[in-house]
Order: sequence, then C-alpha cells, then structure tokens
Amino acid sequence: MTFYESMGWIALALNVWGNLALAKKSTPGWLIRLACNIAFVVYSAAFSIWPLLVNHIIFAGVNIYGWFEWTRNTYICKCGRKYERSFNGSICHCELPIVFKS
Repeated sequence: MTFYESMGWIALALNVWGNLALAKKSTPGWLIRLACNIAFVVYSAAFSIWPLLVNHIIFAGVNIYGWFEWTRNTYICKCGRKYERSFNGSICHCELPIVFKS
C-alpha cells in the first residue's frame, strides 16, 4: 500500500471518529473532522479526484467555522466544568442547588 492509499484509509477512520465525536457533542470532533479533510485533500490530489478535493476544501472551512462557533459558546464554571450558553440564560450546573429527598 502506498503512502497516498494509506491517506485515504486514515481519512476514512478520521471521518468516522470525528462524526461520532460530533454526535456526542464533543468539541474536538470539529478538529478531528478538519484532520480528515486535510487527509482527503492529500488523497484526492494524489489521484486527481477533483470533486472530492473541492468537497473537502469546502468542508474544512465548515469545520473551522463549527469549531469556532462551539468554542465561542462554551464557558468554564468556577468549579472547572464546561457549560454552554443557552436560550434560558447561562448557568453552571455545579452552582445549582442540591435537593435532598428524605
């Protein structure tokens, strides 16, 4: 297997991993998908697959945009936990009152 063929398989693995991370709402999923885009650009350029190359250049931009959007809305509580800004206001879960039931 050549270097460029292995880039195609690496890109495939990164694609699956990145999509699973995004399905779990994990911010690093955007960066994993960006690495996938780069690997697919190398692969498609090596084999002259121009539509695939253009597709992954465009989606690299989408993944950069998505990463900035997700990290812009993520905050860190005093306790160190991350939380996201919501329509109901921003509240850290570690600052919520604890309700004890007897």
